[in-house]
Amino acid sequence: MLYRLSDLLYVFIFYVFKYRKEVVYSNLTKAFPKKNKKEIDKIAKDSYRNFCDTVVESLKLFSISKQQLSKRLFFDKIKMVDKYYENKTPIIAITGHFGNWEFTSIMGLRLKHQIIALYKPLKNKYLNNKVKQSRAKFGALLCSNKHTQALLKDNYTRFPMYVFIGDQSPSNLIKAYWSNFLGIETGFFRGSAKAAKKYNYPVITFYVKRIKRGYYELIVKELVGEPNKYTEDEICELTVKAYEEMVLEAPANWLWTHKRWKHKKPKILTNKNKQLNATA
Repeated sequence: MLYRLSDLLYVFIFYVFKYRKEVVYSNLTKAFPKKNKKEIDKIAKDSYRNFCDTVVESLKLFSISKQQLSKRLFFDKIKMVDKYYENKTPIIAITGHFGNWEFTSIMGLRLKHQIIALYKPLKNKYLNNKVKQSRAKFGALLCSNKHTQALLKDNYTRFPMYVFIGDQSPSNLIKAYWSNFLGIETGFFRGSAKAAKKYNYPVITFYVKRIKRGYYELIVKELVGEPNKYTEDEICELTVKAYEEMVLEAPANWLWTHKRWKHKKPKILTNKNKQLNATA
């Protein structure tokens, strides 16, 4: 019944209300300039279907049992993550709005680490509380990204995994890390890299890969084992490239309805780079 609702929702938001279609097509055209209209159309339509499935599946999370959800999300390389726990090591995990990202809430049941998910609070307090309720159902702690530094200093009964969302637009463009992402100069938060360097916490990335409708696999990749051997910028670049690989593998599974490139790199940074290149 939920998937029939999703199919109906798709018709309404894509064909009737045309929900953010200009944004979606603008993003896709920028990211894939070599693809023709037919290819762009297919990615766009598939991404809307993914979005609609995510909406109805997220509603189901309020009532789904642990056993049911466990059958729908498989884990890849869980032993690799658990080895850090056995070594009494907190870790930094970076993910994004890919596949059904809401299904990752079950990580609180499957992993030994205490999941501390850092998120940007919604302006609507009612929706914000509902989202927190859903995501915290299986043991994860939901915390505002405004309090990241305080959270990193707290003590927990289990060694924590701090989960950062990597595909949100940075609020401070001067302090952001800028990289070539999908062929476009894009700004990223530095928070995860800063935390990794400051506390020498290893960095992993993960994302939810669709196997078939309603069934997913959590793909985990070890990114930085020894942060002290890297600069902050190097850690940022590794996470950007890992995320880029994720999107290129299945572009329709990414959330394209946001204005991904609404910000431009500040001229002061561009001029600074030109001066450094000239000096070199």
